[in-house]
Parts: sequence; C-alpha cells; structure tokens
Amino acid sequence: MKKLALILLLSSSLALALSVGPKSLNRVIHSHKIVLVKFWASWCIPCSIMKPDFEAAKRVLKKKGVTVAEYNVDLGGSTKYGVYTIPTLILYVNGKAIEQKQGVLDKDSIIMWVEGYLRK
Repeated sequence: MKKLALILLLSSSLALALSVGPKSLNRVIHSHKIVLVKFWASWCIPCSIMKPDFEAAKRVLKKKGVTVAEYNVDLGGSTKYGVYTIPTLILYVNGKAIEQKQGVLDKDSIIMWVEGYLRK
C-alpha cells in the first residue's frame, strides 16, 4: 500500500503539464483562470532545445497556480489558435489569448513573462 501511494504521489507530481489535443484544448483554456500553452512537435529542433527550460518553468508556474498545457501540432488544428511556427507559447487569461511568443525562450524569460500577468 505504501508503494502504491508513493507511485501515485510521484506520478502526480511529474505530470505537470496537460497534454491536450484539438478536442480538449478549448475546454482547458476556458476552465482555468490562467493557462500557458506550448505548441510543439517531436521533430522540431528548437522545441527540443527549449524543453529543459520549459520543464523547469512549468514546475515553478504550477506552484503559482498556472495551468500548463502542451499541444503537439502534429495532431492538427493549431492554426485555429493562430500558431504558424513552433515553438509557440500562448498565455490565456480567463479564456482569452493575451499574448503569444515564438521561438526558444529560457526558463527565466518564461517565468517573468507569465508572472507579469499574475500581478494584474
């Protein structure tokens, strides 16, 4: 029983970002106050370069109440959200896209950008 509890605790703490697709992204955006969505693909070299910094940033942001989601553009439908290049980060507040950033960002840049909207 203790092993099961530990496994559940570890798995819930590691699953920091929701993996969303065309059907679930809109629901996630509209059911949380602040949502940061990363649009990416496994074949995208800049996405791979940014991955460690994004992972570190999402751990910090989750503790601050931000919902973090990841959308693989290979699933289709990303242009509906205005995404034409990857990696792209979009910040949603109360269901509305507030700002979008393209290209590789480091951990501190991601955190400072999102924290600017947490103070508003």
